[in-house]
Amino acid sequence: MHALAQVFPCDHPLPTARNVVAAQHILTFAQSIPPTDTLLVLLSGGASAHLCLPVASVLLTDLSACTQALQRSSATIRELNAVRKHIEQLKGGQLARACRAHSLVTCILSDVLPNADGSPALETIASGPTVPDPTTYAQALHVLQSRNLTQITPSITAHLERGVQALEPETPKSRKDFNTSTHEIVIGSNALMLDAAATFLTSQGVHILATKHAIEGEASNIAEQLVSLMHAQAPSPGIHALILGGEWTVNATNSTGIGGPSQELALATLLRMPPNTDFALLTYSSDGIDGPTSAAGAIVTSAMLANAASTTRTQLDAALTNHDSHTALANLNALITTGPTGTNVNHIAVLLWQRPT
Repeated sequence: MHALAQVFPCDHPLPTARNVVAAQHILTFAQSIPPTDTLLVLLSGGASAHLCLPVASVLLTDLSACTQALQRSSATIRELNAVRKHIEQLKGGQLARACRAHSLVTCILSDVLPNADGSPALETIASGPTVPDPTTYAQALHVLQSRNLTQITPSITAHLERGVQALEPETPKSRKDFNTSTHEIVIGSNALMLDAAATFLTSQGVHILATKHAIEGEASNIAEQLVSLMHAQAPSPGIHALILGGEWTVNATNSTGIGGPSQELALATLLRMPPNTDFALLTYSSDGIDGPTSAAGAIVTSAMLANAASTTRTQLDAALTNHDSHTALANLNALITTGPTGTNVNHIAVLLWQRPT
């Protein structure tokens, strides 16, 4: 440990007791900064799990169970974080509210897609510990109710119900609720990753037909969008590309298979691609971890099905239905394995194809 720095290892994606210890140290440190100084906060993917400090009435076991259940139910990151903000002590602007420094500057490596107007979703990135929170207790409770999860997390449900009744303090809704001047800078994002991919492909002579940002939804549905986008193009001869970026999900409730959103997108696209289409598709989770697997994504090509037996196609269809994309793609030698990259700026998909001559 450096004399001027303390490092607290944490667990991700599900918080453990050592995450709580680390978060408590962060809260204490933020409260100790004198009003003449500036506090610099660096946020990246994983910060929501690392900044886990449950309110006194919420059990850590319930919090972990709730997080896992919401992730498996295909909840969006905004829905998940709306719940987190209202059962913890640092998220949803509460770190900034606790800080007494003259100013608080947050540098952000964003793992969250932008808002509908294109602005960065500062209130969602890392559950927005240093910015005002627009969500409410009622919205957080609705997330659980709409997925029938209120019974499996009793301490969380009870706390949210008290909040709805105004028996618990709300998260700060305005910068006026802070005792410090706050500023945010986004230093990395999904859009920057897509721009870098487009720049590289262009340098290789590939024609970029479209770059689509902020794509959200079930991976299998996005596969249909990707194939439809390809059909809508009328390219000239040569190699062409469609680049998609976003946060796709897999609803693995009651599933016995193993896979991740990038792997499922690859498998679903492979099965939906029309015959005789000369294509290659890369799907990739930028943190190097695609679902509960060792893979980061996959590369699938037209050659994988061109000479496949009918039984192979049937097996792949069954794998997609069972959300067992990892097993299917491993059998095709299609997996990408990088190991954790330490950087999460969501997912990317690059479809290359050329018109038949």
